[in-house]
Order: sequence, then structure tokens, then C-alpha cells
Amino acid sequence: MESGKLRTPILLGIQFLWVFAQTVQGQSGSHHENVIDLLEALNMSSHISGVSKLQSPSGVMYRIRPRAPHLTLPAEYSHLLHSNLQGSMGLYFVGHQSSGSSATLLSLSSPSSPILQFISSTLNDTLRLDYQAGGGGGGGGRRGARGPASFLFPVRNPFSREERVRLAVSLEPDRLAFFVDCQEAVVVPIKSEERIHLELPQNVVITLASTPRRKDSKFSGYLKTAEISMKAYSRRPWVCDNFTDNLPASKHAVAQSPDSWTDSSRGTSRVTSCSEVSPWGLRLLLKGVKSVSQVQKDDRLKTLEKRMEEMARMLDMVKAQNADLQSRVKYLEGCECVRQRCEWEGREVDDGHRWQIDLSNVCTCTSGKVTCQSNIRGCELDGTIHNVSYSTLDGCQTCTCKGGTRECSPRPCPSLDCTQKETVPGDCCPQCKSCIHTGVRYDHKAKWRPEESPCDVCTCLEGRVHCEKEQCRTPCKNPAAPPPNTCCPVCQGCSENGHDFPNGAAIPTGDRCQECTCVNGNVACSPLPCPALSCRNPVHRAGDCCPRCEQCEYESKVYVDGQTFPSRRDPCLRCYCSAGEVSCERLDSSCPTPRCNHPAKHKGECCPTCDVCEYDRRVYAHGEVFTPAGSGPCLQCRCKGGNVICHEEKCPPVQCSNPIIDPQHCCPICKACVLEGVEYDEGSSWQLENRCSSCTCANGETRCTHTHCPPRECLHPTKTTGSCCATCESCTYNHRIYSEGQRFSRPPSSPATSAPVSTGLWRVRGDPVLQSTAPTRTHHPESAALNVQTAPLKTPHCNAPRPGTCCQNNCNGCTHAGKEYPNGLEFPHPTDTCRTCSCINGNVQCLKKRCPPLLCSHPNVIPGDCCPQCPAPPSDCVFEQRTYRHTERFYHPTDNCRSCGCTNGTVHCQRKPCPFTACSHPITQECCRTCEGCLHESRERANGETWVEASDPCSECLCREGSVRCERKRCPPSNCNHPVRRQCCMSCDGCVFHGKEYPDGTEFPDDQDPCSVCYCYGGEVVCSKLPCYGDCSHPYNPPGQCCAECDRCLYNSVVLTNGQTIPDPGNLCSECTCQRGSVRCLKKTCPAALCPHPATSPCGCPVCDGCHFQGVSHVDGQVLPGGEKGCEECTCSRGEVVCVQRRCPAVSCPHPALDGCACGVCDGCSFNGRECFSGERFQHPTDHCQLCSCLNGGVVCARASCPSVACVRPVTPPGECCPVCTGVCQHQGREYQSGSTFSSPSDPCSSCSCLNEVVTCQRRPCPVRCSHPVPSESCCPVCDSCLYEGVVHSHSHTFTASSNPCQRCTCVRGTVTCVPLVCPSTPCARPVTKPGQCCPECTVCVLDGKEFSDGQAWTLSSNRCSSCTCQAGEVQCSSPRCPKLPCMHQVTDPRRLLSSLQRLHVRRRGAHRGQQLVRRLHSLVPGECCPVCADCVFEGRVYGPGDSFHPADDPCQICTCEVMPDGEQHLRCLRKQCPSLVDCPKSNILFSGPDSCCPVCAQPLSNCTSALIGNEVLATDDPCFYLPLQGPDMDLPPPAVRPGDLSSS
Repeated sequence: MESGKLRTPILLGIQFLWVFAQTVQGQSGSHHENVIDLLEALNMSSHISGVSKLQSPSGVMYRIRPRAPHLTLPAEYSHLLHSNLQGSMGLYFVGHQSSGSSATLLSLSSPSSPILQFISSTLNDTLRLDYQAGGGGGGGGRRGARGPASFLFPVRNPFSREERVRLAVSLEPDRLAFFVDCQEAVVVPIKSEERIHLELPQNVVITLASTPRRKDSKFSGYLKTAEISMKAYSRRPWVCDNFTDNLPASKHAVAQSPDSWTDSSRGTSRVTSCSEVSPWGLRLLLKGVKSVSQVQKDDRLKTLEKRMEEMARMLDMVKAQNADLQSRVKYLEGCECVRQRCEWEGREVDDGHRWQIDLSNVCTCTSGKVTCQSNIRGCELDGTIHNVSYSTLDGCQTCTCKGGTRECSPRPCPSLDCTQKETVPGDCCPQCKSCIHTGVRYDHKAKWRPEESPCDVCTCLEGRVHCEKEQCRTPCKNPAAPPPNTCCPVCQGCSENGHDFPNGAAIPTGDRCQECTCVNGNVACSPLPCPALSCRNPVHRAGDCCPRCEQCEYESKVYVDGQTFPSRRDPCLRCYCSAGEVSCERLDSSCPTPRCNHPAKHKGECCPTCDVCEYDRRVYAHGEVFTPAGSGPCLQCRCKGGNVICHEEKCPPVQCSNPIIDPQHCCPICKACVLEGVEYDEGSSWQLENRCSSCTCANGETRCTHTHCPPRECLHPTKTTGSCCATCESCTYNHRIYSEGQRFSRPPSSPATSAPVSTGLWRVRGDPVLQSTAPTRTHHPESAALNVQTAPLKTPHCNAPRPGTCCQNNCNGCTHAGKEYPNGLEFPHPTDTCRTCSCINGNVQCLKKRCPPLLCSHPNVIPGDCCPQCPAPPSDCVFEQRTYRHTERFYHPTDNCRSCGCTNGTVHCQRKPCPFTACSHPITQECCRTCEGCLHESRERANGETWVEASDPCSECLCREGSVRCERKRCPPSNCNHPVRRQCCMSCDGCVFHGKEYPDGTEFPDDQDPCSVCYCYGGEVVCSKLPCYGDCSHPYNPPGQCCAECDRCLYNSVVLTNGQTIPDPGNLCSECTCQRGSVRCLKKTCPAALCPHPATSPCGCPVCDGCHFQGVSHVDGQVLPGGEKGCEECTCSRGEVVCVQRRCPAVSCPHPALDGCACGVCDGCSFNGRECFSGERFQHPTDHCQLCSCLNGGVVCARASCPSVACVRPVTPPGECCPVCTGVCQHQGREYQSGSTFSSPSDPCSSCSCLNEVVTCQRRPCPVRCSHPVPSESCCPVCDSCLYEGVVHSHSHTFTASSNPCQRCTCVRGTVTCVPLVCPSTPCARPVTKPGQCCPECTVCVLDGKEFSDGQAWTLSSNRCSSCTCQAGEVQCSSPRCPKLPCMHQVTDPRRLLSSLQRLHVRRRGAHRGQQLVRRLHSLVPGECCPVCADCVFEGRVYGPGDSFHPADDPCQICTCEVMPDGEQHLRCLRKQCPSLVDCPKSNILFSGPDSCCPVCAQPLSNCTSALIGNEVLATDDPCFYLPLQGPDMDLPPPAVRPGDLSSS
């Protein structure tokens, strides 16, 4: 078997070498010269920004990112494709495209427009081919060209998959073929009018992974292969087992040469399926555009041959090792891993066993063979006396040689633990009796399962068989069926639906959305894992296992599946919702070119328009004036039709001497103030000439305010020269000024009265006297006014006289506080409401009001009241139909400028206090006038606002701090060059240009230049040339036109028509062509050279005035190395290279190696036919124990160093170089092989083993072990009896341990087992263990700290309804059984029933009578431990004890629920009997109302003692009524009502 395992890898290795050789032969002979490897041509392995190289298990891949440049192939590949393409081609890609992207895989284009584009989009899963259609002309000629066309791949884009994809496209004029992985090919015919036109220009631009000049076309993903085939594919460029897919020849292919590369005869066979073409890299890689030379082919073949030789040597080595291994396997197959036994006289004897067949012969079993020797001296073997022991052949005796004398004794037998014994023939010792069951013999205590009943377990005990059913305890829920010959199911598998499954196996279920697995006999089910979803609200359809995304959340908005929508963040993105994923594509590439210089995008739009302007990344509306950021305040710009026009602001001359340059303003500003030619510093204040106005300089502006005069207390003040406000120091009367105290005659229009002047107040009295001899000056007590009066004629004798005829001297009344009162009148004090005044004979006497006495001890005085009042709870206020709390403050409901307060039912309101306003035109805000604006001509103006006065358009008003100041406009100097005339001043809000006026912001043509357009902006006219739009680089501007055109080219002052070609004046190697207004210069086509190795001219053309040989240019006559491996000397002669063989130089090393030219060199060694490189170490070819090294052509050999060995006695095997360890052991003068086992000569009770020169000995294991053996002299203990606590006990003896009298111990074959003494169970919960006893006993019962003797009974003090008994130490309590009651309301506690009855009788009879009834009821209520009924039911309503009611709302009938002493309930109803009213006069009878029962008499009845005359007395209140109560109330006093007044209903 081992040899078979070794032969398998050898055969596989031989097969691999054969396949490798066949592959090498097949690959070495074929390559494709018509394939361009785009990745190799672009030299992708070098560093390119945005391109990274990745090493994968399947080869090299390239990660391409959108930031990579346009990957355009060098020009030589364009020439190659142009010259070799014959109307058809193939494209081959292997890679993966990033999701959510749209890119160009390959583009072929001219310098001006694309010719062919292969576009892949994973946004909408499309694959598109854009090409130039050739119409029906055929042949690929341009005669029938009809323009661009597109073709969509008919199925889903393969690049939309998650895995890498292989795609090949075959392009022919009349059909397209698509090959995707190992799927069926898709062939689509092309209509004649849409035939593919593949005639490429010589300067075709080949670009991988993008389209030139289009950033949005760049590819994002991975590419492993990218190729262009010069001819179409007839089958996919890789092999698939399930497809041969040889396409039928197209019409175009039939017309081509028959030696097409697609012929099946030139196909290359493949060893494995789905492998790419040329996996060994032998495809032509364009490096300088040339084919592989024959020299390179030979080099490759030699390299492969050398590798084949090395593999052949390796195969020989494997064969040799295989032969060695086979011999070792054969040896091992003949060796048994177990010790062999010998057979002697029909018996088996163990290896190493010695026995004596007679007195003189001893036999030994060694390695399966029996060897017998004669014992000449009885115990002498091989001439030596051995003191050893050996057994006789029957094994029942053990003999020992001692001094040449043999002593034999019977073999000791072990003790048995059974009573039934037997002796088996061939055994020396008896054994326990065995059992025979179904013909099979079983030893004592053996266990087995009968074949006919595997669920039974049988046991042999001293010759008797005992069988019983096996008890199965399976810990799992779904165990598997029992294994063969067993009874119980096992958890090593699961049983489900009648089928068994091993652990770890999948179990099919009816739910396809669950997967179940068997785990240790349990079926564990879990839902199938669902892929992670990117949507927030997935939909779980019925029948689906996993939710799926039917909505897309994008930019915080939800879209349904399949919906196309624009992006809210970027309007240039059009997005599509598919399976929860959102893919977007850009739309800005299709926007038209705007016809303005500064177009901008409207919010929510993608394409820029000329309605607004974008300047410095900011958007401005049409006509908006702005200052560009960072340009300073002097530059003003305006947006006009998508164009931004800017001009510099001109500053007027400043009026101050030290102007300040503010970075926020364009022009310098004055911080000082200039007023009427005078300059004032910042912050200074001054007064004007009129002294009534003061001015302040603030921020360069003059602020003047009028001086406010204080209020005057005189009637005729005087304003003097030089003062601002009038004073009361003199009087101005009738346009004349009188000094203080001056007397003057009455003016003609005044009464004839003269009066002195006093403090500016002139009062004219009606006294006819014109002169006074004693004028007096009196001062008014309350003001500084002068009282001018006539001379008094009579002095009054009262303190408050009324005015008389001339003077105030009439005492027949009083004058007080400006009012007159008649004599004897009392009137309130005008200022003190707490005083009352009286007029008595012209005298006014005011006294304080008298307050009435108060009954409270702590009166209080309310503000506004004169007398103290006792405190009363404050009242709320009702105001404007709303209620307010005391002390609450609120605004007036209809006037927010008034605040009100509620004080004890009274509302007081007052207007909001306003501060004084110092301005002339204040406005009203929040109920008060304020200077935060101006009210001028009924219109509010903001502070700082200026406006033109309506009556004078040239007058300008300014509102400043609530005051309005109007003054004539000052015309500033116009800061523009083309101002217009307005009403008052020249203005820059328009332009005058060439005598015409234009509004500001208008665009107009220049009358003097038709190619210019002018803009009016702020009085400035800016003229510019008309913008010309064109995308050509060399346009031609014909005379008379404003803009150049792209139909012709102007290049070096030469006008070229479209398509015209001329030599390049600046480069003799190029020629230039006019293409739609742009000149493209390309290198000239070179003529063919007539020499085999031409050099390259300065223009890059081949010439024969030098040689280009092996990639290097040489001049004529130059000598260079050449030939195969450089073994020839060559000479360049006019483009030809002539080579001769080179001579070998002499070498100085002893073992030189041979170079490629067979010359000796010292950079290697040649030793005994072996080639070595310098520094190589190798084994000596003839002496494998020597190790040689090559150094600079010399070989030095030395014996190989051997590793150190860890053994003491190493041995060098024959044919080996180094010693090895054999592992033989030396023990007490004898040798033992490694791995052998032997008995120690010095200790017969020990067994020894030899392993790697180390001997290990240990005591032999004893067949019987026990824990308490009795000491003996043999190797093993004797377990016939037990030694426990110093006492020997015989087998099966049971005894009490001295250390613990409560344990019982038993000796069983040398082992003592002790268990505690089993005590009988105690019926009590708290048994007591007495000293000296092992088991507890029950004595008394203990409950709540009290002890009760056994059998004692008592009643609980806490619950009189429970009785307890002590039984065997346990307390057992029970409660009485109560009958089931049919009522709803039950009373368990008798006290509740008695309390309800007590309340009832106390209410009716009084407290004393009620308590007597309760005491009697305590002894009459039966079964107070059980509940009693406590309710009455009448007409479906439940009434409790003591409840009374009127049935049917009849006031003459009353019912009461009563509980009788026997626990029964009675509803006692009484009807009221009306008393006789015979003695009552008819006029005194009062008839009952709806709530009363009987008519009553207005006077007392003779037989009633009630004092309630004229009122109806109810039974519950009338002492004349008495409610009889049966039972316990029998001994109460009789009722005080006549018989017949009450009756039971």
C-alpha cells in the first residue's frame, strides 16, 4: 500500500513534464504578428499617474482611475494600424469596471473628431459602439460615407457584473460578433446603409480607457488584457469546452486573402479550457514595430532545452528515491509491530519465555522461534550458572536455579471474591464460575448484549446470567437511530422525517427560506442569510425569503424602482433607481456653448446661460452692480447679458487738510468737519452765531441741534440781544421792554390802570383808581410772577376773603385754592382727602376726619383711605367683560399704551410713562415718541435717510436723530467722463456719447467703429470689440468682417483653403494641413531605404549613410560586435554590416568556463564536465563526501562537514559520509537494541526499556490493586485482607471505625469502604440529637417561643378561629370550615357588622341605647369566625345594612336593610299613616307637596309634643315615630306612637 502511494506522485510528475513539453513545443512555434497589446505598448509597468500595478493569482492587472491621463499609444502604432488594417478588426478586453460609471474602453479618432468609440456604462447597463457608417458603397471607400452611427449591445452590459469579464468584439463591415466569457456568441448583421467604415487615417489616435479631450469619458476599474487585432475574429480568442463557435465566413472575409489568420488550420490547441491566447507571453509586443528575429527564437529553444535537461535529471533523482523507498517498504511489510509468539506442542508461548522440557533441557522463544539447549549441570546453560527464575511449560510452577540446584514451587493464585469457583483445563489457578449463554462462555462479571436482543444487557455473576433492559438517557431532541447491536438512539446524528443525517449535514425542510443542520443530535434551523441592503425601507414580498430594495433613497428623498429623476444637489446629474441602487450620469457635456464671456448657471439648472454672470466664482443677476472680491472698493462692475463690464471710480477733491484713507471706501474721507470754510476737529463742539444752535463734529459730519429753552413761569418774558432764551428778569409788553419794578401807563387799548412791573407779570385790575400813593411789590407765593395791583383801600378781617368790588376783602364767603365757597359751607380739602374744611365768615378751617371705632385688633390703612379698616379678603376685578385677580397687572384690552392693575375689585389704569424727546420730528413707537426716526409731512423717515423735498426737487432733506434738516443740494463734481444733465446737477446715471444720451446699463453700437460695441455704466462708456466665437486655432479674418471664420486658415501670413497642405516653414521634416480653421502639422512620410541596416535621418527617415544594427546607430566604417551572442566582429559600410568570427583570448584560471562564443572565461568554472558560475558551491562529481566551490575560474574541494551527533557511540554506515546514532543501550554489561524491553537483572520486579541509548526502568504493574493492602514480601501487594487503622480485617468483614462510631466500614479485597450510618427519618421539623447518639429524635413542639408537649391542643391567641395540635414534634393548625353564602356582600369580621348596627341605632335611639344593643349582639351573632351576608336586594339594586330608601319614589313609604342576630337579612318597609286633623281648623291645614306625605296643621296637635308647628316631620326626625326592632331590642321601652300609626307592608 505504501509503495502505491509513492508511485502516484511520480506518475503525476511524469505526466506534468509531458504536458509541459507539449505546451512548450506548441507555443514555441506559433505567435500572432497582427495583434497590438495595448497595455504593453503603453508601458503600463512604468509609473503613470492614476495607474497602479496589481499582482493577482492569475497574473498582472492594472487599476486605472479617472485621474489618469489620456492613455494614447505612440505614433508608430498608428502607422502600423493604418498600414495593416484591411477593413475589419477585433477588440479583446479582460477586466472589471467600477459600478456607477460610464467610460470609453477604446477610441480611434482623427486629430479633430472620433472615428470609433467603444463605450461601456454600468449606470444603465449599456454597451455601445459608435462608428463611422460607410453607406452602401462597400469597400470601405469614402464615396458612400453617411456620418456617425451607433450600435447597442442587445443584452445586459457584461461589465455590470461584480466579477471579472472577458469580452471580444469582431468588427466587419457587414456584421458584428460579441464573445462574452464562455457564453454563446452574439452575431448581429449590419444593414447596407449602416456598414462599418474602418478606413483609418495615417495619424489615427489610439487611446485606451478614454476619449481624447473628454474628461467624463475616463475609465475606472481594472484591466488585465487589452488588445487590437488587425483582422476580425472567426472565434473567441480563448478556449471553452462547451463551444467551438467557428463563425461562418462573412462577405467581407470571402473577399479577403485566403491566408487569413482566422483559418482553423492555424489555430493553436490548448491543454486547459478557458485559457487566454498565448499565456506564455509569446504574442508580438510592439517595441519599435518589428517582428521577432530567428536569433531570439533559437535562444528561447535553447533555454527550454536546458530546462528539459534539468527536469530529466530531477526525474532520475525521483526514480532513485522511489527505488530506495520501495525496498524500505518491503522491509517494513515483513516486520510485525507486535512481539511474535512461538508455538510449542500445541501451545502458544510468549516471546522471551523460557521453560524446561526435562531435567537437562531448557527452551527459549525468540522472535517466533523455539531454541532448546541442554542443561548439563541441571541449571547450567551455555556453560554458565545463572541465578535466574523461569517457568515451566505448563506455567503452574516457577523454578529457580541457585548454585546449580533447581528449586520449583507452585505459582501463587490470586484471591477470588466469589463463592462459586471452578478450574478450567490448562489454567493453574481456580477462577470464579463462568456462564454459558446461547452457547457462548462468559467470565464472571462479564457484560454483553445478546445478538437476538440488543436492548438487553446481560451480566454473568458466579455462573448465573442476569439480563435487563437498558435504560436510555438521550440528551438530544432529534437523536439518530441506534447503531447496530445497540438499543438506544445516539446523538452522533439526527433523525428527521424517517431519515438519518450525520452531524454537520444539511437537513431538507419544507421552508425554503430556512436552512437546518444536524448538531449533536439536535436539528438547528436558522433563516437563510440575506445580503446586506443599502436601502432604508426594503420590501419583503410574500414568497420571497429575503427583502429586496424596491425603493432608492437619494439625497434624503425616496424614489421608486425604475424611476428617472434629476439630482437635487447637482442639476447636471440625471439619476436612475434600480434595485435599491442609484446610478447617475452627467448631462453638462451636451450643453450648448454660451455666446457670452461670463455665463453662469441658474439654481437648479445644468447648462450655463447668459441671463446671469459668474465672476470670481460668484453669480450676479443681470444689471447688478458689484465690487469684485479682493479688487478694492474703487472697482465697480456690472453684469450685462452674461458679460461683466468694470470701471474705476473717480474721487472728488477733498475739503479737509488731512483726509483719511479708509480701506472700506474708494476715496479718501474727512474725519474733520468743514462748515462755511472753517475746519473743526473730530469730536469738537461749537455754537453758531445766533447762539441758539450748537454743532458737533462726528465721523466727518457736522451735526447741529437747536438749544431747547426751559419752560417759563412768567407771562411777558424778554429775550435780550446775545441770549438764546427769553427770561423773566424784565417784561415785554406791547412790543416794549420794561425793567423790573418800572411803572408805566396803560396802553391805549388797556384799562386805565398803572401798575408796577414785577418779575415780568403784568396783571390789570378793574379798579377805577388810576394812581396809587403807596404802591407795593408783592411776590406770588408759588411762582416768580409779579403781581401788579392797585393800592388797597380796605384790609379784610378774615383769612380767606372773597373778591370784593375792587379788592379781595369780602368776608361774606371764602376763597380757598382758587375756588369760592359760601359762608357756612363744609367742603373737602382740595389736596388732602382726609381733611374737611368749613367756611366761617371768610375764614377757612380744615380739620381731620373722625374715623369710626373698629372691632378688629389689627386694622390696616389702605393707601388713599383716611381711616383704618379691618382687613377683608381682597376681591377680584371684572373689567371689559374679563376677570382679573387681586394685585394682577395687565394691559388695557383696547389700548396697549395703558397699563392697569386690579386692587381689591377696583381697576386703576394709567398711560405708559414716556421719556422726554429732544428732537424736532419724533416718531411714535410703542406708545411713546422717540428720536429713532423722523415724522416729516406725515411720512416716517429712518435716521440717516435723505430725500428730495416734494416742493423743491433741488432741496435735499436729512433725518438725523429725529430731527429733519433740509438744504439745497450741493452738486458734487462728476466722477465720470460722460455725465448727463439732470434737474439740479450733472449725474452719472446715464451717458452722453458722441452727442447722444444713453440710459445707464444700456448697450449701443459705436457709430465710428462697426466692430465695436459700447456699454454705458455709471457715466462711463466702455467700448470693446464684438466677441467672436470659434473653436479653431488659425482662423482667417476677411476684409470688412468683424470676426474671423474657420472655413479657411491663416498660417504664417498665408491663407489656406480647408484641406490644403503646405511644407512647414519652421520644420523641414513636417508638412501642415488646414483642417476647419486649424493647422495641423505632421511628420512627412519617409521613402523606403535600399540598404538592409539603414540609419535614421534628422527627420526620422531611414538613410544609407550609416548603419542601425541591433538597436544602435553607427557611422560608416565603425567596427562593432555582432553575430549570435556577439561572437563576431562587424563593420558598417553604407547601410550594410559585414561580420567575421572573433578570436578567443588566453585565460589564466585553471578551470575556465565557456562563454557564448566557446571561449574560456574566468567568470565561471568547468569542472569534470560540470559548468558552474563563480561563487557556486556543488558536490564533487565523483566523491559525494566532498563539497567544492567555484571562484573566478578556480575550483577548491574539501570534505563536507558532518553535523554533531548527540549519542555516545555513533556509527558510520557503509556508503555514508557522516556517523549516525544507532540507539543501542549498554545496561549492566549487556547491549539492548533501541525499542526493546527487558527485565532488570538486579530487580526482578522492574521492567526496563531501551530508547536511543537511554535505559528506563519501572516497577512491573500488579494485576490487582487495592487501597488498604496487607504488607507482603512479593512484588505486588496481597489484597486478601485489609489493613485499616492498624487493624487487619478479613475479606467481607464489616466493622465500625474507631475514629467515627457513626460510620460502617467494609473490607472488600484489600479496599476499605466507609459510609455513614443510615438514621430513620424523623417526622418533626426540628429533631434533637442527644450526646452519644448518631441519629436525632423528636421530643416537643415549639411555636412562638412556647413549648407544647406531644398531643397537646390549643387555640391561637392571634387567630381565635384556628386550633393547633402538637404531633410528633410538629405543630398542625386548622381553621373551621365555613358554609358557602349566596349573597354578594359578606362580612368576615363581626366587628364590622356590629359597627354598622351601632351606627344605625345610635342615629335612631341615641348613643346609649345603641351601645346596649351592640353588647347584646356580641353574644348573639353566630359563627363569628365565618362570614355572614350583609346586603339586601330590591328591584335589582343592592343595599347595605342600615341603608334606607323610598320605593318607587313614594315619600309615604320607607324601607330599611336590617341584619338580624341570626345572620339573616330583612328588608323592613313601613308606610307612614297620616294623623287625624279633626281638631285642626280648615284654614290651618297645609296640604303636602311632591316631597312630603301627609297634610299638616298650622297649630300643634293635641296628641303630639312636637314643637315644629306647620312643618311635616318625617319618621326619621319625628319623636312621635318609633321603628320597632325585633330580636335583641325586645327589652327596649315601648314606642311612643299610637297603635295603627305604622304598619308593616
